[in-house]
Amino acid sequence: MLSWLSLTMLGLFVGFLGTVMGVGGGFIVGPVLLSFYALRPGEVAGTSLVVVFLNALSGTMAYYRQGRIVFRTGTVMSVFTVPGSVLGAVLTGYIDRGPFTVLFAVMLIVAALRMIEKGRAAGSDSTKGQKTALLRGLRGWLLVGSLALLSGVLSGFFGVGGGIIHVPLMILLLGFPAHFATATSHFILTITSIIGVASHAFLGNVNTWLALPVGLGALAGAQLGAHTSLKLSGRTLELVFAAFLLAMSANLLYQALG
Repeated sequence: MLSWLSLTMLGLFVGFLGTVMGVGGGFIVGPVLLSFYALRPGEVAGTSLVVVFLNALSGTMAYYRQGRIVFRTGTVMSVFTVPGSVLGAVLTGYIDRGPFTVLFAVMLIVAALRMIEKGRAAGSDSTKGQKTALLRGLRGWLLVGSLALLSGVLSGFFGVGGGIIHVPLMILLLGFPAHFATATSHFILTITSIIGVASHAFLGNVNTWLALPVGLGALAGAQLGAHTSLKLSGRTLELVFAAFLLAMSANLLYQALG
């Protein structure tokens, strides 16, 4: 069993990494809890979601002060993501997970390679590029909603945080600069994760003794991550996220083919 200091340091790392990349960090917290504690699957999910919510909330507050969140697009995506995640969870009982996991992993690899080769250095951080991307995002409500629904379905089906899907979609298809994509993804995560936390709390699936130290660490780590993000160029963020996608796709392929 880990000490409270170790749990807090885990939360610090999760908050930092998650906020820089616009993801929740549940993919780190969940496996750690499973490895060191005899928790029911529901407890792992519920406790992990508390950390994800606190991480997202803290990061969102920091990104709000930096003016990097596109609230209207984020709100629309949240509305469609929630029912999509429910649908994705239902589909797990009807679709063979193995081949679909391989397909999803390949999709992540393609997205990562596109982000690597895109070479957005000339436009990612320019004011003109940012304004153009934001206008495109606000006008394309149908596209935004459709993509959000898809991301929710994939998130619910594979049990991964929506950020792993939201960020590349916003960068590659909506033309968002990386800083705006990661910040808006964190805002979406705040809305969607609180729904999950409330559900698990009602079911008694939240281990407060574990959630508290990890969550406190995530609160601090998210602030550090948002501050660090400011110092990174948009191109650097894209490359970091592309590497993250490749790592996640390798893990999915290992699960499906191992």
